[in-house]
Amino acid sequence: MTQRYFVASHEDYEAARLAVDASLGYPSERAETIWSPAASGIVTTDGRLLLSLLPEFCDREAVASVLHMLHEITEAAYRELLPPEPEAT
Repeated sequence: MTQRYFVASHEDYEAARLAVDASLGYPSERAETIWSPAASGIVTTDGRLLLSLLPEFCDREAVASVLHMLHEITEAAYRELLPPEPEAT
């Protein structure tokens, strides 16, 4: 199953996350949030956040309504933006 890939500033990521949470009724008894907060997300070397989502999740009305806040990128661009793996010691 192919993922969709996005990059966003901390502000846009958090705004999108909070909007989706509100639309889907989070926090709930099941979980605090639908996406990880920016502070625990994958951060690029230039400080933006990376997000990889299933297409079916992107099609949900609550998520689709905020995708304009995120910048969609290719899988190759996503992989290039991933922070380097820590070196083994």
